[in-house]
Amino acid sequence: MANVLERTVAAGTDDAEERATGRMALHSTDLDLFNDRYGSGGVGQQVGVRFTGIDIPPGAVIVSAYLQFHTDEKGSADTSLRIRGEAADDAAGFLDVDHNISSRQATEASTTWTPEPWSDLGESSSAQSTPDLSSIVQEIVARPGWESGNDLAFIISGSGSRTAEASEGVPGRAPQLHIEWIAGDGPPSGGTDKTAPTVVMEGPEDGSQVAGVIALSADASDNVGVTGVQFFLDGNSVGALDTSAPYGVKVDTTKFSDGTVALLAVATDAAGNTTTSAPVTVTIDNGGSEPPPPPPPASGTIRVPQDYATIQKAVDAAGDGDTIVVGPGSYAGGIVISGKSITLISLYQATGDPSLVDDTIIKGGSPGIRVDESAPNTTIAGFHFLGGEDAVQFYAQGGRCLDNFFDHTVNDAISFEDVGGLARGNRIVGAGDDGIDVDAASANVLIENNTISQAGDDGIEIRNQNYHGALVTHTIRGNTITGSEEDGIQLIDYSQLSDRAFVIQDNVIRGSADVGLGIMDNGETKEDFRGASMPERVTVSNNTFDGNRYGITGGDNLTATGNTISNSEVGLKNVDGQSTVTGTRFINNDVDHIHSNVVGSASPTPAESLALSDLVDVPDESGMLTAGAPAGGQQGADGSSTTAIGLTVSGQTEQPVDATSPASP
Repeated sequence: MANVLERTVAAGTDDAEERATGRMALHSTDLDLFNDRYGSGGVGQQVGVRFTGIDIPPGAVIVSAYLQFHTDEKGSADTSLRIRGEAADDAAGFLDVDHNISSRQATEASTTWTPEPWSDLGESSSAQSTPDLSSIVQEIVARPGWESGNDLAFIISGSGSRTAEASEGVPGRAPQLHIEWIAGDGPPSGGTDKTAPTVVMEGPEDGSQVAGVIALSADASDNVGVTGVQFFLDGNSVGALDTSAPYGVKVDTTKFSDGTVALLAVATDAAGNTTTSAPVTVTIDNGGSEPPPPPPPASGTIRVPQDYATIQKAVDAAGDGDTIVVGPGSYAGGIVISGKSITLISLYQATGDPSLVDDTIIKGGSPGIRVDESAPNTTIAGFHFLGGEDAVQFYAQGGRCLDNFFDHTVNDAISFEDVGGLARGNRIVGAGDDGIDVDAASANVLIENNTISQAGDDGIEIRNQNYHGALVTHTIRGNTITGSEEDGIQLIDYSQLSDRAFVIQDNVIRGSADVGLGIMDNGETKEDFRGASMPERVTVSNNTFDGNRYGITGGDNLTATGNTISNSEVGLKNVDGQSTVTGTRFINNDVDHIHSNVVGSASPTPAESLALSDLVDVPDESGMLTAGAPAGGQQGADGSSTTAIGLTVSGQTEQPVDATSPASP
């Protein structure tokens, strides 16, 4: 009768995940086999599982072995896992050192596992049980340095996704190892047995074509005794170790892909000596074809590439309200979203690992993604858009573009066409036209916390086409815009007074070739420094305009407060009509303002040529401007802040006033 040994993972360092980047995770509450769906592992991680105190003597014959898992997350995606052992006499625990699983030498023996769907949380049945692993365990216990009580480990890799409980998950659900073994005959008298067995495999002829179920057999012998024969197909064990003659196994070839494969048999004796038969090459041909795509889920989460190979196929299969999670890789642009509201995200949204944005690429397309009129409230987040005519175009209300990297698009990176929406946290580099383009918005637009550099035209361009209806507000705040070939922000007015307003606050706009904030009219975008008389309400507060040729131009109803304008040829031009400019700090401009209603400016600094770099990260108690704070001012002993503003009216300067007073301009 065979002996039975069962062990359970005993500590957090005995099961581990190695991320695709090589980083180790030793304390996860689950084991993601093989893709980490929502964690930081991404596609391509490996899992290690170690069992301690394996009381099996040297030379034992392993009759059967398997691993038993418990379901942590439901999963039904096609999954193929490769299981190998660590080729070590006594496997060490896993360490928090990069590549601590993949760097370990693996056994020659391996087993392929294609698990059934895992449908119930906590389930531990045949669906969560691996195929026979006896050939792997046999190779380990047959090592010259193996001793009873040593530890052994398994390494799992592959494709697809199943999520099992880890040792630090639900108590009592850690991975388990089951081994059945019998004692070997031991070496012959006079010393260690060094004579290997002989083995000849019989079955299909070399070069033949096979289909359905085939029978393999082997004729094996040894000077002491054969303890078992294991059969292999393309290096993966098939069937259990056969421990008694006649040695044989039946193989259902329909479970394998059509194509050419190699068959062989490995015989082992009690001393651990092994012999491999000459391989037999056959061609499997079951008349198979590409399987149909999986049916679309009713609702929930769809994964790319696990469930669908392309983003467009996943979009087509998605239902209204579904989330599509895209793993790292390169995907074709030209994606169209229509007829449903979906959330399309990379794994960055779940992990916060910025490398997942860089590594999840949507390449080319005209545009990369189009969200048409029938797909409102759609979210696009966490992707690297590379090239393409345009990157993301929203034609539906409520679109959200979050945390993407736009890398040298030919035209606009993000555009809202006749709709409102949100652009937040994006990094836009080298857009051939505008970084963010808004045309004829009919609902509120929020553009915040984006970084836009080297735009071929404007960093942000807003066309204020004629519109009458509920008030629409464009809010532009917290953005950093540098090196635009024309304007940092450009507002383009049209013939009629529209029901729109504009709020521009807490932005840093540097190095625009033309204007930091330029206002044009008559639908014209080619900046000529006209400073157009736009009548819509524009509020400009707490911004920094540095190194632009002009700071702000135009506006008949513009209210500017607490801004800094530095290192420009002209700070302000034609900010007139009903406009007012207060609390502005002018630094090192050739001309501070022309034809502009400057009601007050901040008190001068000791050095009139103070550069912008002198204003960043200056402690408040210095009385100088700190990043994000209103221009000018001093801090009182009680912690309150005051600003001295000299009022210039018709060439005369009045006494400074306290800007903290409600009556201050």
